[in-house]
Amino acid sequence: MIVADVVGDGNSRSLPLTMNDYILFILMAIWLIGLVIAWKWEVAGATAVLVAFAANAILSIDIFSFPMILVPITACLFLLSWWLRRPRTPVESPSVEENS
Repeated sequence: MIVADVVGDGNSRSLPLTMNDYILFILMAIWLIGLVIAWKWEVAGATAVLVAFAANAILSIDIFSFPMILVPITACLFLLSWWLRRPRTPVESPSVEENS
């Protein structure tokens, strides 16, 4: 449907695409690529997804419909996965000196 709207089917489009539509398509491509990147590098991909999704939300409030809201949830799950699997440094407990 998206490809048919951008490319057309040989006839005239239903509505001419505006600059806002092109920006929304680019942002959608960025967050889709961000999801692929997050598969390998969780923080970089999830950050790209969340930034592109936030920009998309600023331009179009319709992005908060059911299937689209799963995208930032998925990015947050990638961040949670990274957070839980990150290496932890042991916390040094303060030593108590005993006087003998």
